[in-house]
Amino acid sequence: MTAHRTFNVVETTIGDIHAAYRAGSLTARQLVRMYLDRIDVYEKKGPAINAIINLNERALEDADRLSFDASLHLEAGRLEEAASTAFEAMKKAADGLLSARGLLLSDRYDTVEEFRKHFGDNGFLPQIGEYFFRAAQEGPRNLDAEKTHHRVEEATLFVEEAHGAYSRMEVI
Repeated sequence: MTAHRTFNVVETTIGDIHAAYRAGSLTARQLVRMYLDRIDVYEKKGPAINAIINLNERALEDADRLSFDASLHLEAGRLEEAASTAFEAMKKAADGLLSARGLLLSDRYDTVEEFRKHFGDNGFLPQIGEYFFRAAQEGPRNLDAEKTHHRVEEATLFVEEAHGAYSRMEVI
């Protein structure tokens, strides 16, 4: 049979597979072989299976570093830079969690909206999630020293909770 060459496993449905079985143009053995061939291509030529896990961990490590940098900016009196860096730390942590849900930066998504959709009501402490949403809405400008200090503390808490949420997640 030539199903291996004509049947497209990438954009098929269960109904298509059943129809091909009934028509005699596809066997279970051929279907399994096509999927194994597809996996083999990704293993040898595509990203490594653990690439997503490494991306998540790297994003969380970057978030830790940014959170620390924000505290250094705050100590130096650079309030706008501290607030901006604190938000970037939260955004980096959110991106790490979103990548564990299958979203990649190359998908060009809105981090705040996707985080709200995936973690707004579950998987994250609500009050700590609100820190991220508020920081995104307010921006880094026109914050006094006290508000900037709170923003940096909130970023630290957000990043810590992101680590906890990641450890509780089933990574794809």
